[in-house]
Amino acid sequence: MYFDEVISGPTMMSDWPNLTSVISLDANNSTILAKNALANAWETSHVVGIVESKSSATLCNVRIMGKTTDLYLGLDLTKDYYLSHITPGLIVMGENAPKTGVLVRIGRALSQRSLFVSIGERVDRL
Repeated sequence: MYFDEVISGPTMMSDWPNLTSVISLDANNSTILAKNALANAWETSHVVGIVESKSSATLCNVRIMGKTTDLYLGLDLTKDYYLSHITPGLIVMGENAPKTGVLVRIGRALSQRSLFVSIGERVDRL
């Protein structure tokens, strides 16, 4: 996707339940729960979007696609960002992307503080 393309469809999921709102968790069903992904295995690497804000203690707003608000500090405008294989929910620059596990492109820096989210296909790097 090019950054100047028109985005059609939803770009945000509002008031989505996050981990702190769940008293008991079924580990086999995470489809209704926002939790941090990790690129160490296929099962843990599915990314829907980036938590952009929290509307309450138990709800969050997830950016599915498009420009984030100024969430970051020091992004490199020449780099793509990927899901970390070490720290759940963390993004890393391209050269720090997993060499093993699963490669998941999250997006590209638009400024030092903002990311254009365009989640890529998962690539198994066993």
